[in-house]
Amino acid sequence: MTQRRRHVFHIPGYDPVSPQDFQTRFIRQLGFFRRTWNVEADVSDAKAAAGFATWKVETSGPNWRAVTEFELLAWDDLIERDAARSQLARLGRAVLSYVDLIVTGTMRRYASVNLRYFGFSILPLLYLLLVFGLALGFAAALRFWLELPPLAEVALASAGGVALFFLALRWPGWQLHQALDDWYFSLAYIYGTRHDIDERLQQFARRIADCARDGADDEILIVGHSLGATLAVDALVRALELDPEIGRRKAAISLVTTGATIPKCVLHPAAHRLRGQVLKLARDPTVFWAEQQSREDSISFYRFDPVAMHLIAKENDRLDGKPLIRRVHVRDMLRPETFAKYRFRPLRLHYQCVSANDRRTVYDYFMMICGPLPARQWAKAAGGFLDYFPDPQTGSLRE
Repeated sequence: MTQRRRHVFHIPGYDPVSPQDFQTRFIRQLGFFRRTWNVEADVSDAKAAAGFATWKVETSGPNWRAVTEFELLAWDDLIERDAARSQLARLGRAVLSYVDLIVTGTMRRYASVNLRYFGFSILPLLYLLLVFGLALGFAAALRFWLELPPLAEVALASAGGVALFFLALRWPGWQLHQALDDWYFSLAYIYGTRHDIDERLQQFARRIADCARDGADDEILIVGHSLGATLAVDALVRALELDPEIGRRKAAISLVTTGATIPKCVLHPAAHRLRGQVLKLARDPTVFWAEQQSREDSISFYRFDPVAMHLIAKENDRLDGKPLIRRVHVRDMLRPETFAKYRFRPLRLHYQCVSANDRRTVYDYFMMICGPLPARQWAKAAGGFLDYFPDPQTGSLRE
């Protein structure tokens, strides 16, 4: 019987979800994983480990068993700190961010390598401009219809326009301010002015290094999602600087970046440090790195090599490079009716790569973190997990 013991470090993106809410979502998604792959799975209560939330997941099939210590390297408190600022302050910071992205040519670089991501990145700015135009038009119309002394007309019309502007920014279901905060945070991180995230990344690095020295696991798997993919690269490089031998110890060190936005940062001309880290990780022979990319996920970069910083060929996955790049399709992870429900919800599609599938396919987040196969094995297989779980009726592993 195949047995596996791993420690998973999950670094989320710019998402203000608390560890408690994250585990609730994790447990709910684990139910889909059980049904899709016909496996047994149990999860423990969350506990604190070195300041971070951790829980144990035990999974098994007819001829395999895996024990996963899942550790959420959370930084939601930093995101909440950004959200606590006034609406006016957040808006001003967002304007400065877009000025920077345009003046430095970063927006142009996005457009040259991925039009979908460029569309996603420019959408908040276009919405701001639209709302500003509507507010100006409303103020002008209000002044035209008012029959008051000129100063009173200007005051009331201006107040009406400002009120409409800020009300529209709070449109229900439109997470505009979170998107704008994300851009400001990312630029501050690129320029090295966010000391809070720098300190947090050092904590992440120490946890990874300590876990590697512990020697209790077969594999240490670091998963970075969205902006968390960039942070995962950063944290792992820092861990290697703390202990250059971690990749030569008992546990194999693997990094999987999924729904990744690494180019969001490294394409900025000021990201010298980050580009150096990406290159250093790519050259380290002791660390395995795979990236999963999806065409349906417009909040990530598809067919893009984050090390060489150019597009890869359309025809095939790149299973022999570093990072290994596998193109996966969200529509293959979900039943047709489920995909139809989500196809016009970009954020939901973006999160599918860290959610459970309701169809078996080459990539499955929960099989990756809770299954019996090390990342180095399934990621290099042409059929991914399907090569090792060929029977759709059982959870048996092909030895």
